[in-house]
Amino acid sequence: MDATKPSRALRAHSFEDEDMAHDHSVSPPAGATNPGVGAHHKPSAAKAPHCEDERKDRKDSVSVRPRIAHTPFDIACAKDVNRRRHMEDRVYYRRDVLAHMLAETELGPQLAGVERITAFGVMDGHAGTGAVEFVNKEFLNQFLTNCKSFMTQPMPLSVGPPGGSFSSDSDVWSDDDSATPKVPLQEVVQTALVETMRCLDARFCCKASKRRDRSGACVCMCLLVDHKLFVCNVGDCRAVVVRHGYHATALSEDHKPDRYDESTRILRAGGSVQHSNGEFRVMPHGIGVSRSIGDYMAKEDYTRPAARPRLLIPDPEVTVTDVTPDMYWLIVASDGVWGKLSNQHVADATRGKRDAKAACSAIVAAAKRAGSIDNISLIALRLGSV
Repeated sequence: MDATKPSRALRAHSFEDEDMAHDHSVSPPAGATNPGVGAHHKPSAAKAPHCEDERKDRKDSVSVRPRIAHTPFDIACAKDVNRRRHMEDRVYYRRDVLAHMLAETELGPQLAGVERITAFGVMDGHAGTGAVEFVNKEFLNQFLTNCKSFMTQPMPLSVGPPGGSFSSDSDVWSDDDSATPKVPLQEVVQTALVETMRCLDARFCCKASKRRDRSGACVCMCLLVDHKLFVCNVGDCRAVVVRHGYHATALSEDHKPDRYDESTRILRAGGSVQHSNGEFRVMPHGIGVSRSIGDYMAKEDYTRPAARPRLLIPDPEVTVTDVTPDMYWLIVASDGVWGKLSNQHVADATRGKRDAKAACSAIVAAAKRAGSIDNISLIALRLGSV
């Protein structure tokens, strides 16, 4: 960190049509149809930029509201390198997940009647960008693979301690009233998200250990399945919903070394938790989170069978929430925001903001006024328009 380095200009903008295809490793499926999908899907142009791409000739994009399943969808992101030398955060957004699931999985019966599935989230990198770039590129492919694997050989929903926990504010969700038994879509998505994070971690750590890439990533990924919101969190990014009266409710819990259950697990694995440079860290590696993707040196040697417990684990916690009319905003952000602002302070920053782009700008400004020097990345989704 260079404490004297001036902050670069904030870029807050809506996700335009050209920003949809941020990853061309998954090509648009041909012939995939479902009610509400064909109307909005357009092939991606070659080299289409996405949210985190640098645009030297453009400070802001035109604020738009792309229509998804014939419903206004106001979502925007903001990224600011702040007082850091490099931007190690990434922002993720895919609105074509339903089309891919129809084309590449065995989930046709479960997806009957579903109008949209949108994926979006924030990734906070540390010690380099290797891990965040890997997750950004491979998330959708891995998620589809795990959905397909679940249907051929269902994985148990209860994956046991210390991670992979699930919570839901509603009963098991299935739109099929027929007598034919089937695995509920909610169970498929929850389990696939847990296995996706584990698989991404194993794949990246195997490569990273060979080239000594010590980078890691915290990930908060959301899937909006019509009016059902899945939040999958690993690390200290966070998702917060702003309800009527601008009351904030966290939909994820940070994985910090001083959290009782996390510190207990770390101690049992042979590590320790110490306060250093202003925060609690996992020792002997000095990492400020207790769960992450990457950070291979704090996990077992991926070139050999597991020989010792992990100090850091990749297991996410997944929550499921019904989107209700009293919800105004969903804010997903890196710890460049949460390190200085409480959930309620972020909710207050959205007061009077009419669109997602304005909400993003207000939150970034509030975080910097509060003293944030870390990279700042966030997504704001106006739930009132869902």
